[in-house]
Amino acid sequence: MSLLGWLGKTAATVPVDPRSLSPVRAARPERTVLGVLGTRSNVRYEDVEASILGPILEAWGEPDEVLIPAEGDSSHVIQAWATRRGIPVCLVATDWVKHGKRAGALRDARIQREATHMLLLQGPRSNALMALGRRLHQRGRPTVISERPGEAVKSLDTE
Repeated sequence: MSLLGWLGKTAATVPVDPRSLSPVRAARPERTVLGVLGTRSNVRYEDVEASILGPILEAWGEPDEVLIPAEGDSSHVIQAWATRRGIPVCLVATDWVKHGKRAGALRDARIQREATHMLLLQGPRSNALMALGRRLHQRGRPTVISERPGEAVKSLDTE
């Protein structure tokens, strides 16, 4: 067998993770890690469970772990939801003293890197998370976005 044929066969049989250029990772994650970015203030547990987390459970099933920012009202509500269901929660903190203005971006980058599925809670005056959601979706990451409080989440798979 020629070297070219051997290389072609090897490259075709190794699954590639769309989030990485490395062929070492598996294409389908064995665990579902739900990453949450964005925040909402003055949210009620019942509203978040009915309009955001309920549809996610129907679409993706129950996650094995939840990654959320350590601060924010919505983080506390999602943490309470996960704790009631027995889902481990990883709170990702920001070190403002050490990293300064970059701390929030570094925290968000860690959540994006470690999560297999993303929930984006977009504020009423910003479209930044919509652009992020589109980029994540193009890379093959399952992503849903909640644009307005009280409205159901929408999947970026349907766009």
